[in-house]
Amino acid sequence: MSISLSQLHEILTIAFFTPAGRSGFGFPVILGGQGGTAKSALLAEFARKMVGSSRTYVLNCGEQGEGASGCIPAVDMDLGVITYPRPQWCVKFADQKPGVVIVDELTQADGELRKALLALTLDKNIAGGFIGQGVRMFGACNPEGQGGADTRDLAPVQANRVCQIQWEIDANGWRNYMRSRDIFADMAGTESAPIDVDAIETQIRIGWKQAYEWAVGLVSDGYLRAHAEMLARPPADESSAAWPSARSWDTAIRALATAKILGSSRDAQELCVIGLVGEAAGCGLFAYMRTLDLPDPAAILDGTVKFTHDAMRPDRTHVLLGAVTRLAVAEPSKARTARIWTILAELQASAGSDVTLLGAETLLAGKLADKNNPDYARVVKVLGSALRASGVV
Repeated sequence: MSISLSQLHEILTIAFFTPAGRSGFGFPVILGGQGGTAKSALLAEFARKMVGSSRTYVLNCGEQGEGASGCIPAVDMDLGVITYPRPQWCVKFADQKPGVVIVDELTQADGELRKALLALTLDKNIAGGFIGQGVRMFGACNPEGQGGADTRDLAPVQANRVCQIQWEIDANGWRNYMRSRDIFADMAGTESAPIDVDAIETQIRIGWKQAYEWAVGLVSDGYLRAHAEMLARPPADESSAAWPSARSWDTAIRALATAKILGSSRDAQELCVIGLVGEAAGCGLFAYMRTLDLPDPAAILDGTVKFTHDAMRPDRTHVLLGAVTRLAVAEPSKARTARIWTILAELQASAGSDVTLLGAETLLAGKLADKNNPDYARVVKVLGSALRASGVV
């Protein structure tokens, strides 16, 4: 799939703000493509807009100097071992504030240097130490035959931990970009103030629970329930193309949740997910999303749209029920609580208790019991032992 400048910016923004647990925010993105297409320049420009020049560092593996020395080995002649001293440029990121490190010409390196660069890009690890929670990692590389090996030299397990985006020049987009440049501002080092990263991270935290549960429901309750074979499909050869696994789906789910909060375009979301889980799984997920045709969960809770169960599409029922129950917990009201238990009771009668169990668990875990409601009593009576086993009652 071709990609525009605006879509690339959206993908990088999703990667930048996706929560990643103990390693902070962000997942690594490697931008691949022909030499001379300004991959590293585009990454650097994006980084400056996000964090400013002082918090952006470009490490070019094909050049000598302090930047390259970030991963240049030192040989201990007495011990006969190779070590990688922690480079000086790491100091600027020790404060844990947001920053971006771009590893250019990533696949030119080989041997121990290559291992060090991959550890930096994939794990934020350099010279045996963590570079900092605030740092986001991006990389750029050329295809085979242009100054070094291409991304096919990534082992499948490494390719499974990074978002791979293939960049090609888009004539119209590039023309607009060139017209928007201010050369003299570039010469003077003038740049606009970076965005308020802290404010957007706070926005992500506030909206995370609902968005994450939506993404989990879509992928695990929906797509992977209907297409279980796509949960893990390792490559048959040593190809470094993206492929679906529990790990890459985890990143994709978090990316989808982040994109939902940010309001990213559907095209950018699809390109990002394809970069994480591969074309077959990524295209399959978004084709599946287009066939779901789900009504607005709020309209169902407010009684203007009826909840319908299609026995031929149980995956659709699971996705829709998950969305409705999570909304009832996130934005509760007395009327909505009564309505959702009525929906569960009707669904239990028509589809069985195995369909309604997860919804009942979600409501009870969210403290949305309605003990004076006969529909609540009917659901809990049938699911009693299962609900007690899960610890929600």
